[in-house]
Amino acid sequence: PQACTMGTPTVVYLHYEQREPFHTMKLALDGSQAITVSDTLACFIDGYTNAHGDANPLGESAALSVQTRRGKTLRLESLMPCGVPTGTDLFIVADPKCTSPLGAADAASAAANASAVHASQARMGENSYYYSVNKNKGNTIVPPEPQVPRAKRAISSVLRQTTISNYAMIDGDGKVKVNIPVAGAQLLGANAIVLKVFDRAFKLRIRTDASSELTLNIPILLEEVKQHECLVKVLNGRVVLHLLKREADKPWYELRKTKGVGDTEYDKLVPYAGEEATIVAGGSGEVLPDFVPEVITVT
Repeated sequence: PQACTMGTPTVVYLHYEQREPFHTMKLALDGSQAITVSDTLACFIDGYTNAHGDANPLGESAALSVQTRRGKTLRLESLMPCGVPTGTDLFIVADPKCTSPLGAADAASAAANASAVHASQARMGENSYYYSVNKNKGNTIVPPEPQVPRAKRAISSVLRQTTISNYAMIDGDGKVKVNIPVAGAQLLGANAIVLKVFDRAFKLRIRTDASSELTLNIPILLEEVKQHECLVKVLNGRVVLHLLKREADKPWYELRKTKGVGDTEYDKLVPYAGEEATIVAGGSGEVLPDFVPEVITVT
């Protein structure tokens, strides 16, 4: 993830999690500049493009917004941080029904191709590779039958995501447990739970059915963990994460690290840093198919 630094006192985290590749950006504000929500979106898109290049789903959307964890949309002209406290998670949301129009470069390329076809036909005549393009070889031109306009509607296949807000942290000897209530946890699909653990962060996805999932992303944990030794246990009505501490005797008083008074090291921390370890778990249900976003037009 890329940090866009505009100061130090107030820090928010911007996440894009609708489609892979996911992206997180740390945004620091000191109030010395008037930074709007629209400016923040532009900064995030630049960072996303630099990080992921052509694999950029943001480039396919004409409507982006910044939302809080509860789904409140921030007005584009509002000044950041819009009253949210430091350490808040904000989410970049793309409207799947809005796609970008044909760009100027694409239009110019199409015009150039059409011009090349006409030039070849004029120069080579019947020997042109493109001789038959835009020509009717029959002796009689039959006009097409009139088409009766039919209504079209788009069916969007969207993965419904809900952020987990109800969980408990239990500090123990050598490890921290994160207890998450999930109704019918033991009946989840065999691959419904995916936990990605980093040096000092994790991303959790729990697919409750083929088109819905619960998410919990902690970009900076209080301390470092042994990502390759972490576990996921599925119990009756709950999912429990076992995070193994790198410093076994060090107590944890919070799961997500927050900036304390006089903490000069906090702003040096990078979200989701270090090697990634992936843990897949689930219940006794069938294996869920991979989710592929698509839009189907029905006539």
